[in-house]
Amino acid sequence: MRSFIIFLFLLSSVSSAYSQPAIDSILRELDIVIDQKDKLLKNKKKIIEKIKIELINTDRENEDMVFGIYLKLFDEYGSFIYDSAFHYAYKLQELAYKSENPEMIAYARMKMSFVLLSSGMFAEALDTLQTINPDKLTAIRKVEYFDLMGRAYYDMSEYASDTYFAPIYNAKGNAFTRLAIKYANPLGYQKWASTALLNLKINKLDSAYFYYHKVLTDFDVSLHQKAMIYASMAHCKLSAGDTLEAIANFASSAVNDITSVVTETIALRNLANVLYYLGYIKSAHKYILIADDDARFYGARQRSFQISGVLPLIEGEKLGLIEKQKKQLESYVIFLAVLIALIIFSLVVIFKQLTKLKGARETILVTNNNLQLLNETLKEANKIKEEYIAYYFNISTNYVDKLEHLKENISRNLENKRYSNINQSLKKLVINKEREQLFQNFDKIFLSIFPDFVEGFNSLFDEKDRVHLTNDGAMNTDLRIFALIRMDITENEKIAKILNFSINTIYSYKNRIKKRSLIPNNEFEERIMEIKSV
Repeated sequence: MRSFIIFLFLLSSVSSAYSQPAIDSILRELDIVIDQKDKLLKNKKKIIEKIKIELINTDRENEDMVFGIYLKLFDEYGSFIYDSAFHYAYKLQELAYKSENPEMIAYARMKMSFVLLSSGMFAEALDTLQTINPDKLTAIRKVEYFDLMGRAYYDMSEYASDTYFAPIYNAKGNAFTRLAIKYANPLGYQKWASTALLNLKINKLDSAYFYYHKVLTDFDVSLHQKAMIYASMAHCKLSAGDTLEAIANFASSAVNDITSVVTETIALRNLANVLYYLGYIKSAHKYILIADDDARFYGARQRSFQISGVLPLIEGEKLGLIEKQKKQLESYVIFLAVLIALIIFSLVVIFKQLTKLKGARETILVTNNNLQLLNETLKEANKIKEEYIAYYFNISTNYVDKLEHLKENISRNLENKRYSNINQSLKKLVINKEREQLFQNFDKIFLSIFPDFVEGFNSLFDEKDRVHLTNDGAMNTDLRIFALIRMDITENEKIAKILNFSINTIYSYKNRIKKRSLIPNNEFEERIMEIKSV
């Protein structure tokens, strides 16, 4: 993982050699599948419900049949929802212990260790695996056991990502993977998949890619297996400098994950990383949010931790892009305002000229020194008035036409640049929406770091004075002020700027909140700072 991140930073210093259409073409299928995500989720739930009905209708005395149904449910939940997967892994263990069958007990424990690994509970997973004696397992079970042990140490290496422990864990993972290869069927999928993995971990990327490609072409693999293979192939291509092919493989991995309704994934997160460092902020932001939602939906601690390292960067870049668009829009609005001012000025000049012409006409009528001269003068004056009015109205009409044309051009140009809701933006509604989105993202990220913050905050008040999150999980202003203080942003001026309030308003909020608390005012912020993060 560390080398992967370093490579991404190198990408950021090099201009992208790939055009937007090339990237968009690769991502098109992924975006189509993402749009079908809710439908795929409903189908997944229907399948699970059918299995649960099968369980209800099964004779509980037939333990082998019940064990088989529990296994089906575990397979459905294994990479989908941690809590449910853990529940059925526990059920499998209960039946296995009841049967007193060592093989069945070991198998159930391996399923439990898979769930623990997927959720990031490495120590618990290893403790469970180390209770199993591989010598008592069949060849097939041995392969699965050694594969799980290898994965446990590889995941620990990726999570540690340091120069001391990571190599140790990686070496242990390699040792167990070699054992999996040793006991695997020479003609089976697992042997070649494990061989590819080992080559990837020892940095023989060409060999790893070759074996992964062989697995895809020579074996009938599941969608989830395809997703893992494509993700590994993407790492090979990324390390080889073939960024476009790496993006294609990450996208294929994500397509297979979403199609198989797997939420314990890495492809979307890694794809977002690559796109972010290549400057494709909009797509990177979209995919990292989906990856974050999936990690939280499953309950994968290590995935959420990994995502938290890049999510704020992408969020910040997205906000910067929006600010840039806002400044461009402000420039267009200023230009329009100047143009409107010129039109108004022209109309004022026309009005003054008309007033002068009217005065000249009245003067000619009053003097009436020479009727012929007056008539000729009046005709001339009328002609001048008509032509002058027509001239200035023609100018005004041109200005209006130009203004309308400019407006249409601006709309088209903004539309071509994929700016949305331009009319609302011109009414300065976009800034408020983006600010509210920023607050919601702040709430989401802050509460993921300080999940006990609301509870800790409320412990300082009587029951009647306690505050709660909104229905959509957002914090109110009271919570946000002290959330910022908890993040060591203590100056009223900075807090006011972030929350778009005046300094006096922030000062008033803080005094009002402290007065309601159960502790002295001078101790309140110290108690807030004592609230622990995850």
